[in-house]
Amino acid sequence: MLTQSLPCAVTPTESLLPQIVGEGAGADPAWVVSGGQTVAWTARGMKTLWIFKTRSRVRVIGHEVTTGASLRFQRHGLDGPIEDEMTIDNPRRESVLPGGATRELLDTYSFIWFGAGVELME
Repeated sequence: MLTQSLPCAVTPTESLLPQIVGEGAGADPAWVVSGGQTVAWTARGMKTLWIFKTRSRVRVIGHEVTTGASLRFQRHGLDGPIEDEMTIDNPRRESVLPGGATRELLDTYSFIWFGAGVELME
């Protein structure tokens, strides 16, 4: 049985940590930094900064809102595999420290870079 999913609402942006990073789209406990711009997912992909407010394992899946194209993820550089989901077992261990941030901020948030893009169906 095939079901048609309803379109998702566009996630509004918020100024989560304005002194550290630009605006992010999402809601507690996960945001993708958009700098106040609409994130334009492409087949080539783009490097994105995700912020997680959790110490627990994180699993991210999704699709592009207007086309329904599957969101794909790539970690560990250009040689890393392209996958249908992103799973981070320990966000705190994999976190980077953005410029201007203090180490104490890592007690609350994790900052993860990875590539993301959409799979365009022929």
